[in-house]
Amino acid sequence: MRGLRCVGVIGPNNAPLHVTTVSDVAGDAADTDANAFLHILHCALDEVEARLGAGFGRADATDSQGQAGTSAPTAPQGSKDPFLGMVFPTEAHAAYAYATNTRAVFVLVFDDTAGPFPEPDVRRAFAFVHDAFADAMSDPFATPGARVESDRFTRKMRSLLSAA
Repeated sequence: MRGLRCVGVIGPNNAPLHVTTVSDVAGDAADTDANAFLHILHCALDEVEARLGAGFGRADATDSQGQAGTSAPTAPQGSKDPFLGMVFPTEAHAAYAYATNTRAVFVLVFDDTAGPFPEPDVRRAFAFVHDAFADAMSDPFATPGARVESDRFTRKMRSLLSAA
């Protein structure tokens, strides 16, 4: 996909489970700074949480009197569409997000100087990531909530970035 620079998979506890950047594909660190992409991913998560609701992704929610709640985190209110659109623009990049029903969040970071990104293309990229993630988590040796260690998943993310 044209202009794609980073693919991030963030777990329900806001920990990065997998991050692939264009420099991983090209094999040189001079092209991009991985720390800058991590910063963009974490900043995008603030907007994701705001859009999905305060209870999303928090296991120890407290009520208005400061007592710990006993119920599970609430589901996002409103639309059932997992595509959240652009969640974090910078001068040089635009981050788009997609939240799964298992509270994993996918973030795609595009080079904003490459021009506008058609929504159907971005949705197709998220569908590709979601399918690859579901495949990786279907492995009986995969640990839910842990880093994605699947070589097949890594190859798929690199192929998505190399098509950029």
